[in-house]
Amino acid sequence: MDYQFLLKSSRQEAVSSRQRLLYLNLRESIAAARLPAGHRLPGSRALAEQLTIARNTVVHAYEQLCSEGYLLSSRQGTVVAALPTPPRRRAGETRRTARLSSRVRQLPPAEEKREELWPFTPGVPALDAFPLADWQAAIKRTFQSLEACDLGYAESRGNAALRAAISDRLRVARGLRCSAEQVIITGGTLNALHICSHLLGEQGDIVWMENPGYAGGRAVFAAAGMKVHPMSTDASGMTTADPSAHPAPRFIYLTPSHQWPLGGVLPMPRRLELLALAHEHGAWILEDDYDSDFRYGGEPLVALQGLIEDPPVIYLGTFSKTLFPGLRLGYLVAPQEVIEPLRASLAALRRHGRQIEEATLARFMLEGRYTRHLSRMRKLYWERRQALQAALVRYLPELEVLGAEAGLHLVVLLPPGVDDLEICERAARRGLNPQPLSHCYDSGTRKKTGLILGYGNTPLNAMDRCVRTLARCVGDSSV
Repeated sequence: MDYQFLLKSSRQEAVSSRQRLLYLNLRESIAAARLPAGHRLPGSRALAEQLTIARNTVVHAYEQLCSEGYLLSSRQGTVVAALPTPPRRRAGETRRTARLSSRVRQLPPAEEKREELWPFTPGVPALDAFPLADWQAAIKRTFQSLEACDLGYAESRGNAALRAAISDRLRVARGLRCSAEQVIITGGTLNALHICSHLLGEQGDIVWMENPGYAGGRAVFAAAGMKVHPMSTDASGMTTADPSAHPAPRFIYLTPSHQWPLGGVLPMPRRLELLALAHEHGAWILEDDYDSDFRYGGEPLVALQGLIEDPPVIYLGTFSKTLFPGLRLGYLVAPQEVIEPLRASLAALRRHGRQIEEATLARFMLEGRYTRHLSRMRKLYWERRQALQAALVRYLPELEVLGAEAGLHLVVLLPPGVDDLEICERAARRGLNPQPLSHCYDSGTRKKTGLILGYGNTPLNAMDRCVRTLARCVGDSSV
């Protein structure tokens, strides 16, 4: 038999060697039954001479195929093994489709986007002002101090030095009652919500959630099989009038320091009322404090977690707004009585890594670089917010603006009947990335339309031009 076909290649990809080509062609010929079961192949020396290649090339190809079960080797020679017939789709048979769970099928479609540097992208800090040199220096010092044990899996709660630095800061800056033992390092807010919903909740549990609210949180709860119960909001945040009219919750998820997306700050009477309601229902408050470090009108209110002894609160924080989103590090602070069950569950469910990033961040905080960075960013964001407000007054004076007291974004309300999605699509064609307010509402509820304008990542010298372009997009929609 002429075996020259074993060195012919019709492949699109490059094949690194003749040995690899011989192996691939032999395997495919066997799988396609061009070399049938029981067919005796020439000895390695004979095949090498026929193909004018080195004998070792044939030996290695044969050995690999024997180890994979395509060939059988004995003293009598090398023969093709009998393989099961692979399943084939019959004529007229429909192709099987991937079936997602009923929980996931409820999620709205989402696109992968890389628009972090586009003006008006909400939730993105000033990446152009991040102190890369300081961060690189901290990484270098971390690597210089590494030991072999630092290359393995981390403790399920995360780096001990980082947990201590976080708890020290939260006690001073946000009034929390916590120790390092109560801190768990997460992969950001969504990961923290995933942990809470899966380890402390059950399918079918009720979640009270602000409406409008954080769509990412709504998706996590839906994927966990929970039922989101939309709670209306006003200029100050979640309203709790007539709580008996609502089903008993397992979780109350809210953003009290700067309500996402409308920007309200929850007043003290409502904070205390929610704490009482959580105690009454045996519920957990999930306090998402995503951008409380950036407040421009006085000191922030003490977090719910710090208001009373033994609060039914799990506090969530993230470094995506204060440092950069690609770091993907956040944290949760849980009451003492649930920390050990959470730790034990996480130890069983995940192998925590990222020791180098966590050690670098701990060093960054302990050396005071994190505090200095926040101080510079508050000034920068204040300037960018002022410029955005001035430009909105100049080009869109008829529209109401919300949420200017804190954070990295404003909301511009649109007149009834104006499609905010259409305006956002038109703005995207001009290199801007505002987000539609209507997407933050629970489906089936009455929606306001508006534009969520992130200014954290929008350069000061581009603000006027960007708002002028946005105003044209708004004006075009009313034609």
